[in-house]
Amino acid sequence: MKLLTPHEGEPAHEGASSSAGALLYTFDCRRADGSPICLEAHELSSDDRALALARKLLAEHLSCSSIEVFDADRRVGAVERETHAEEQPALTGK
Repeated sequence: MKLLTPHEGEPAHEGASSSAGALLYTFDCRRADGSPICLEAHELSSDDRALALARKLLAEHLSCSSIEVFDADRRVGAVERETHAEEQPALTGK
């Protein structure tokens, strides 16, 4: 997976927090052709945790080629699959 951020070297933005101190992030999951697969929303405490969850979601959604992460209208970053799901070996283990 490749992690893409809007501005390399900038500190993570803390965003607008909800009443519980968590931020609401949107995860836009897409196929290799750019067509949408799903949108997910999760409350998390930071951009770093949101990007970590994006990597986990990408590993779980094998038909997904990339996931963009947003805090409201601010693009936090994106993760992309190095190879397409069809080319990856089957997941094994736990």
